[in-house]
Order: sequence, then structure tokens, then C-alpha cells
Amino acid sequence: MDSGHWKRARTLVDARLHSNPNDATALYLSSKVAASFGDLDKGLILAQRAVSLDPHSPDYLAQLAEMHARLADHVSVVKQILYVRQLHKEIDTALAIDPRHADTYLVDIMFLSKAPLLAGGDRKRAHALADELARFNPGWGYLVQARLAEQEKDDPKIERALTNAIAAEPSSYSARYYLAKFDCCVAASHRFEAAERVAREAIRLDPNQSGAYEILARVFVYQQRWAELEAILSEAEAKVPDDLASYYYAADTLIEQGRDFNRAERFLRKYLSQEPEGRQPTASQGRQLLARVTPRKNMAAGL
Repeated sequence: MDSGHWKRARTLVDARLHSNPNDATALYLSSKVAASFGDLDKGLILAQRAVSLDPHSPDYLAQLAEMHARLADHVSVVKQILYVRQLHKEIDTALAIDPRHADTYLVDIMFLSKAPLLAGGDRKRAHALADELARFNPGWGYLVQARLAEQEKDDPKIERALTNAIAAEPSSYSARYYLAKFDCCVAASHRFEAAERVAREAIRLDPNQSGAYEILARVFVYQQRWAELEAILSEAEAKVPDDLASYYYAADTLIEQGRDFNRAERFLRKYLSQEPEGRQPTASQGRQLLARVTPRKNMAAGL
């Protein structure tokens, strides 16, 4: 899960639950897996079961709070109020058990930063909690500071937070991935050389995660380095055969740039040739992007 291998995790967790349906840890992990594939209702039920079996685990409470936070965006106002009350209770209970529980901080920060004021949102409080988290868990603290700065489109703060995250945890793949993504695709002025350098550093740390390959694919499209694009996609597929997201992001960037729709179509069909990985664009999103390619191909061909 830490490396983004949700399909592999699902197989292991399902086997564990088959052996013992009342395995609280497996239920908690299965909730994370379900949420990664977008099944928030199932994620909620599994998290509730985990907490009912062990109401004193801050991990399980934080996961249940996250499910309530994410579902609050998709329910009626009445149910939203109920979910918000429940998530606050779960956060308070988890922090009473472990005052420095990082996952609970993360859920609380993300809720406070995204929720409307009337639903309990408080960006000032979110920043204060992120600063507090950075004091005892700098790796996560700086990453969440970067996320808050990204919401506010504050490029200098994003870069500073991500640089601090790498300094705090030099072996962090995630920090390098997000810094490469910032340089490539978020910063107001693209810095492709920096993005490529940092992405390659991430690959050296762990060649079996897909994120850095996705960044390189996008960089190579922007720079029209077609041979290197094909090579990095082949490398990504060889190293992470069950996550073809690099093909999706390469196609998306091609379409954004208005270039080589035949290549974009080929990449999208490749992406749709297997079930997408958790936390990656869904098959529906892939088909929607593919539907945008054909009209553009026809226009480019003068049909």
C-alpha cells in the first residue's frame, strides 16, 4: 500500500479475511483498499467493523474518520452533519489514545482545509496542525504543508515544503515524486530538467513504483522526446506491470498539447487493457479521454 500496489494488497487482504472474517487489522486494511478503488461505502462498512472489534486502535479510528470525511461530500446535508460529528468524535478519540498519531492528523488537516466553513472547515487551524505535525513527524508534516500550499497556489511555499521533506527524510520516494510533479506540472513556469532529475532520483530509490515514471512520461511529451517516451513507458511496464498509469498520463499530456492523437489513442487502449490500479484514473476516465481522441484525430486528418 505504501508503494501504491493496491491490487497486490487486495489479493493479500482478501485471503486474510477469507481465513478470518473478524480479523480487525484485515478489515481496516481492506477499508483502505476499497477506498483506493473509489468504493467509499464499502470502505465505511469495513472501517466500522474494524472499530467495533477494536475501538481503541487509533489506526482504525483514523480510517473511519477518513471514510466519514470523504463521504460527507456525497450525501445529503442532514447526513453530512451526522458524518462530520462522527468524524470529530473519532479524531478526538484517536488523539486521546495517541496524541501524535500521524494518520489522524492527516485526516483532520485535510478535512479542515477542504470543508466549507459551515461544515467545520478552518484553513487557519489546518495550517497550525500541519506545522505541529512537522515538529514530531517532519516527513509527513512537510508533505501536508506542500498540499495546503498547492491548494492556495503558493509555488514558493510548495517548493520550500517539499525541499524540507527531502531534507528531513532523504530516502523518501514520495517527497521526490511530489517535487518532480511540482517542477513538471504544477509550478507556474515548468522546470523540466529539474523534474527529470528528481524523478530519476526517485526511481533509483524504488524502481517498482509508478509515480516517477508517470512524471518522466509527461516531461518527454512536453519536450517531444518520442524515443525516450517510448523507452520509459516500456521500462515502467516492465517494472510495474500491474500499473499502466504512465500510459494514461502520457496520453493525457499529448491531448492537452494537441499532438499525435494516434499515439495518444494507442496509449489509452494500452491503459484500458487491464484493471486500473487503485488511486489511479478509473476505466471510466480512460474511456472518456479516449472518446476525446477520435474527433481530434478526424479534425487533424481534415475529415
